[in-house]
Amino acid sequence: MILDTHAPSSSVYPGNPEVIQWGCVRNDAGEVSAIGALVRWSSGAHVISSVATVESQRGNGFATQLVKRFISRANELGISTLSLGVSHKNVAAIKAYQNAGMTEIAQFTNYLKPGFQGN
Repeated sequence: MILDTHAPSSSVYPGNPEVIQWGCVRNDAGEVSAIGALVRWSSGAHVISSVATVESQRGNGFATQLVKRFISRANELGISTLSLGVSHKNVAAIKAYQNAGMTEIAQFTNYLKPGFQGN
C-alpha cells in the first residue's frame, strides 16, 4: 500500500469512517503517483489528510495536483474551511500545498504519539 511505504506516519487509512473521499493522481503510464483523503473529523473540521507521493515520483507536482482537486471538491460540497497538517520539517510537502493555494497559519513542532495519555 502506498501509505505504508511512502507515508508511514499517515493518520488516516482506508476504512476510517471520517473519510469523505479518497483521491489519487496518476502519472502518464497510469500508475498512481499520489494519494490522499478528504476527511471530516468528528469535531466537524474538514481536512486534507494522508497525502503521499510515491518516492520516485516526487518533485513532479502530483501532490499539488491532488490538493487542488481536493480544494475543488471541497468547494463543490460547500465546505468553507479546509485545513491540513504537515510536519514543519517536510519542506517539499509545504511547498506543494502552498503551490496549490493553501496558506500557512501556524507551525506545530510537537506531536503526541498514539495512545499517549496526559495527566
